[in-house]
Amino acid sequence: MKKILTGVLAALLLVVFLSSCQDDDADKSPLYGYWTRSITDSSGVTFYASIEFTEDMEMFWKPIGENTGHTSSNAKFEFVDNNSIQLIEDSDCGDDDNLYIFQINNSVLTIMVNKDDCTLRAPMISGIWTKSEKDYL
Repeated sequence: MKKILTGVLAALLLVVFLSSCQDDDADKSPLYGYWTRSITDSSGVTFYASIEFTEDMEMFWKPIGENTGHTSSNAKFEFVDNNSIQLIEDSDCGDDDNLYIFQINNSVLTIMVNKDDCTLRAPMISGIWTKSEKDYL
């Protein structure tokens, strides 16, 4: 009986050990990381931009290159569900009411504006982004 209890205890310890060693990235959102895309603004100026979503729930947006006429912006974000986010504490738009839907397919991120009271932000965020390993920020 003592051998059986020892075996059960050893098995339980092994299960606890293995479950604690699970890949921490399993719950990591594929949204996290750097993304880039080409943007044509309302004046007809085309430029590249980078966006980063961090695990600290921050978003950093930056035009790439000089003389784009645009400046960097940052905000915090919250997941509303698995495929939508809301931007909060935006450096340019404050807490304007907004909701963005996103879809990720391989290394392509599509962000669509569902609603956004900040009309300047929506065209800069929504669009098709490509995963980037480079930190343009």
